[in-house]
Amino acid sequence: MFEVDQLEPFYTFLPAFMKMLFLLLIVLLIHSRKTVWNSFREINKKTWLLLFLIILFALLLRFFWVPHGQIVFYDGFNWVSQALSIQEHNIYGLCEFTSGDSCLHYSFHTWPPA
Repeated sequence: MFEVDQLEPFYTFLPAFMKMLFLLLIVLLIHSRKTVWNSFREINKKTWLLLFLIILFALLLRFFWVPHGQIVFYDGFNWVSQALSIQEHNIYGLCEFTSGDSCLHYSFHTWPPA
């Protein structure tokens, strides 16, 4: 398999790659907006009404049937820490040792995110 040191360049490149993919998605949606708009215009009113009723029923189930509460899984805090390292340092990794505002050592997963 891969060693962690071999995957380190991949994890520093990943946030920029994800930003480029998101911008590409936005550009493609803007470019094909007429086609998408025409596809939605072809849907008849009965289908829109049925879709609205399904969404309304799902919302009513969620608000009045399912109990409200927050579920925190065992690794949720690690993912939040990794999200902060992506936002602040543009590195996908878990900061293990910090010194003020800078991270002294990152640990990386041996599998890609997703």
